[in-house]
Amino acid sequence: MKRSVIFASLGLVSLMVYNMVAAPGHGYISVSAAAFQPKSHTYRYDIDSISIFNVDGNSDYYYAPLELPQGATVTRLIFYWEDGSSADGYCSMWRSAMMGSYGLGMATANTSGDTGVADSSEDTSIDSATVDNSQYSYGLTVYLPDSGVEAFGVVVEYVYSVSLPLVGHNF
Repeated sequence: MKRSVIFASLGLVSLMVYNMVAAPGHGYISVSAAAFQPKSHTYRYDIDSISIFNVDGNSDYYYAPLELPQGATVTRLIFYWEDGSSADGYCSMWRSAMMGSYGLGMATANTSGDTGVADSSEDTSIDSATVDNSQYSYGLTVYLPDSGVEAFGVVVEYVYSVSLPLVGHNF
């Protein structure tokens, strides 16, 4: 990490400004179950800080916005779930053009099995992986086919190759 320090003394007040530059690296964005909204206001579902699930078998699609850093490259989508159903659910990550076109699927992670045991799945083959917030918005869709499939949350991993400035002030 590069660091430069400027120090000034003005009588009784001292000002120290750090201008730090973080090295390129990777990051994570986690989206809890509580962030997802139902496709329709008529849906019957249960949601808390831990999970979301479809109560009636008809309330199946849920959406959440995804705030990604400009220029980052998405490397992995991880979906945390429990599947006690013969039908599988999924989480997909997408982007939509600001001019109103439908979203492009970037990645999908499916539930599997009907054991009723908590698990996770991931997708590392990301389409259109470089984030461009000037042209696109990003989001997540969770599909829960019935009350036997529960979603706990999603993690999106990304890398960035540019240095990010960090500025702090000490008084």
